[in-house]
Amino acid sequence: MKPMLPQLLQEGPLVHNFFYRLERNYPMAVPDFQSFFKPLLDLAADGKEHSIQEARETIAKSMALPETDLKELLPSETQTKFENRVAWAKSYFIQAKILDYFTEE
Repeated sequence: MKPMLPQLLQEGPLVHNFFYRLERNYPMAVPDFQSFFKPLLDLAADGKEHSIQEARETIAKSMALPETDLKELLPSETQTKFENRVAWAKSYFIQAKILDYFTEE
């Protein structure tokens, strides 16, 4: 017999799911790039042109990511993990022709 969904949410792998943790205000590191797909699409849904900087600011605020996480660098120390993962999410949408582009300004 399969466990009930509430039991899975309390005990199973969904406890580590980004959105589950976000809804419950659990501390977390910068999420993987796939977690930025929906916030990018939500931003683009207004049909207006947005800069990648505007996208990063909007996403950071909506996900309530702490400043320390936003400043965490990649091992190469050339870019923050947050900037890198938002850029990867953006590039997948551009390659799939889901989004045209985000301006760099």
